[in-house]
Amino acid sequence: LNENIPQNEEEMFWTLDAVVSRRFELKDSKHKFDMQLNMKNLLNRQYAYVRGYVMPGINFLITIRYAFN
Repeated sequence: LNENIPQNEEEMFWTLDAVVSRRFELKDSKHKFDMQLNMKNLLNRQYAYVRGYVMPGINFLITIRYAFN
């Protein structure tokens, strides 16, 4: 809510996030791949930045990048 008053204050929360990444190179070294896995809210805690707005539970994002040389 827009008003900065004690009634609108949300409870404190914490989340556990992790990131794993790896670079792969083919034998000729001209082709490089980066793969990254982001894992957010691993403990599936319920939290809110904004009252009445549902925040995601545990979620994953996989990113693959290819470098053209």
